[in-house]
Amino acid sequence: MVHAARAEGRVVELLTEPSRDGGHPLTRPVVEFRTADGTRVEFKSTSASYPPSFARDEIVTVFYEQSQPQSAEIDSFFSLWGGVVITSGLCVVFAGFTAALYLRISFAGKKSRRKRTSQASS
Repeated sequence: MVHAARAEGRVVELLTEPSRDGGHPLTRPVVEFRTADGTRVEFKSTSASYPPSFARDEIVTVFYEQSQPQSAEIDSFFSLWGGVVITSGLCVVFAGFTAALYLRISFAGKKSRRKRTSQASS
């Protein structure tokens, strides 16, 4: 949302859906707002949570592309940055695993070479 417009919206509904892991049900807000030209738009948030992050009739700030107001997002940390945070966390975990594996293989190779060198000089 490079050129996002800002509007005030209202949570009109809370959709409940089962979590993927069978735990607590997740709640996804449905928000209604008006664009700068007065068009009424209703959208379902891309983020769901437990416990619910929003209450019915709560006033929220939304960001939307003027050319695609249906793809609006609620102005909250997780709605805007959740995907980046999760992806970055996974990258750090995989990079750490890869580095540990590389160091283990590298250390094992050096140890093996030292053992062969000491056996050859005996």
